[in-house]
Order: sequence, then C-alpha cells, then structure tokens
Amino acid sequence: MKKLVLATALFIGLGTTAVFAGNQVSDVEIVTAINEFKPIEINALPQAVQDAISKNFPEATIKNAAVDEDEEGVATYKVVVVNADNSEKTVYLSANGEILE
Repeated sequence: MKKLVLATALFIGLGTTAVFAGNQVSDVEIVTAINEFKPIEINALPQAVQDAISKNFPEATIKNAAVDEDEEGVATYKVVVVNADNSEKTVYLSANGEILE
C-alpha cells in the first residue's frame, strides 16, 4: 500500500512538471531603430541620387532632402519631390541612387 501511494504521488508530481513546462512565458524585447534624418542642401545630394530622381520622376522637382547614416557609415537619403499635380512624394534612396522600399 505504501508503494502504491508513493507511486501515485510520484506520477502526479511528474505530470504537473510537464504541464508547467508548456506554460513558460518568454520575455522578448523588440527594439526598433529610429532614423534621424538630417536636412541637407539639395545640391549636396550625390549625383547618382539626383539622376535617379530625374529618371523616375521626370516632371517632379525636389522640395527638400535629408540624410541618415547608420553605425557602419552607410547613407540613406530621404527626398521629398513635388509632382506636376502638386502632390508630394517621399522617396528613400541609397547613395548609389537605388530606390529603397
């Protein structure tokens, strides 16, 4: 009888450990990078960026421009263009003129 009670207690103890193991809560911290674009003069834009704007938005004019460099020194340009219908569009480009999504 003693062994039966001990075996039952052991079985219940092991069963509750498995139940609690499935309910673990993990702490996940989500970090988002905030771009801090610094305004620059339009004529300070790299030629590749100016060419990409002219090619992709032929009837638009550049309203303003800004740049952000990451910790590795890679520059991203933020350019606001005004289309022929006076609508504004913000375009992000790499230093080599590639439009970023």
